[in-house]
Amino acid sequence: MNRLEKWFPVVFVLPFLFATTQFEVTKLPSEVARWLVLAVAVGMAVLSGMGRGPGKGIGMVMADYMALAFLAFFAVTAVWAIDGGYSIQRTISFVLLYLAAFWYFWSYADRFGEEQLLQLLLRTASVILGGNLLIVGVLAPGTILARRFQGFFDNPNNIGLICALSLPLVFSDLLRKRGYWQWGEFAVLFLSLLACGSRTGLIASMAGMLLIGALRAARGNRLAILFAVVLVVVIGLLSLTHFFEDNVTRAESMETFSNRTGFWEMARLDYIPKRPWHGHGFGTDGMIHEYYGISLDSLQLRGYGVMSSYYGLAVAVGIPATILFYLALVGGLVSSLRKYWWDARLVALCAMVIAGLLVGITESAIYSVGNCFAYLFWMGFMLMMRRSMYRRMRVPMTAQGALRLSSAKRRDRRPRSVPRKRLEAAIPANVSL
Repeated sequence: MNRLEKWFPVVFVLPFLFATTQFEVTKLPSEVARWLVLAVAVGMAVLSGMGRGPGKGIGMVMADYMALAFLAFFAVTAVWAIDGGYSIQRTISFVLLYLAAFWYFWSYADRFGEEQLLQLLLRTASVILGGNLLIVGVLAPGTILARRFQGFFDNPNNIGLICALSLPLVFSDLLRKRGYWQWGEFAVLFLSLLACGSRTGLIASMAGMLLIGALRAARGNRLAILFAVVLVVVIGLLSLTHFFEDNVTRAESMETFSNRTGFWEMARLDYIPKRPWHGHGFGTDGMIHEYYGISLDSLQLRGYGVMSSYYGLAVAVGIPATILFYLALVGGLVSSLRKYWWDARLVALCAMVIAGLLVGITESAIYSVGNCFAYLFWMGFMLMMRRSMYRRMRVPMTAQGALRLSSAKRRDRRPRSVPRKRLEAAIPANVSL
């Protein structure tokens, strides 16, 4: 069972990735399967007794109390929501993701190590993105350079979301191990990010890698310094090309962030002032235009909700709850980074969370459980809080981030001594003890 469970993160991530493809044969089943794997993860956590930490003795921690408080409020907003049933459904999906990440995968990291968990998550995504580049590059190479590349994904930004979160973690791993896998993963993710033309993804991932590289360079890591210089030169040279100008910079839409400022103005001037204190119900930012009779087609706008995790949550649950929610996220991030800046693994997780928060400026993704961004963002946030708490409690961990066995458990796992008489009877008479 342990061997099968060890590979569960691969099974977990696949439906979220395939649900964002163009192919109905994989898209429709994956949309159902992503909720199934969440339910399975929660069920496995319940079957294991909802235990975490050394001896599974760590129960509720501050992060859990805060999460449950927010989730309870999100559920209560269904009372005054513009669509109460939908708001409840979105809250339940968030509850499932919280339980899966903070209880099952926390326990998984205790047993198998956070490195094992992240490697399976990131390598699965890297293999799929690499196949996307390779297959489409062979069949239709012109599509990679002619326009924003999406391959078999239904939106180029789906690639950008995955790469924005993954690149800081892969970059940190590359600086530590410098192996073929790490170089390959970094190359696939970086090339995919450039090809898809996600400006937010590029800025967010660069910010995360800059934090990691700066702290590593300050501690004398020469590869971090060299890598930073090479990366700046490469991006600088690419910025002079027509490909970068047409597919990434896209000056004609830079000022409006691809018309996102129009969505933000509607949220700030029209929707939020209508219900500034309690919002329109959790998850209802996606239907807010229809509720107020606004036609996006007539405004020549295309997008989901108000195209921001910050404005979107304010529309849904009001200004006070939104401020508290993001203050809690930033507070956990700043506390972890300030106290344990010397921990390379924890810094990488903090860099990933920073990248995710930057992506949230232009994408309604942080609290949207069904997309390919949320599961990875909250997994990274969970591992950041877990490692920070274990550092504070001085819980011993292995190099891979798993819990060390206690001395008592080590003694229990040693082979028991065999009585001398039984040993003498089991060996040939001509052999001396």
